[in-house]
Amino acid sequence: QVFNCPIISTSANITGFPSIYSPSDVVSMFSEKTFQPDIFIDGGELPPALPSTIVRVENEKIILLRQGSVECYPL
Repeated sequence: QVFNCPIISTSANITGFPSIYSPSDVVSMFSEKTFQPDIFIDGGELPPALPSTIVRVENEKIILLRQGSVECYPL
């Protein structure tokens, strides 16, 4: 399968924690962690959305790890 557009995904939450949708939530989530995001782009409050789909490609086979959304934005 070939995509005729970039594949993008945003995720700022820590694995196992609920999805977050605002820059202030990102700051709060990482406030007491030893690791911190190096940078993030403030896109403002985002509307709730399905988490991204995560796959692993192994021996030319696609293994679905988490079913979610897949977005394609034309170039």
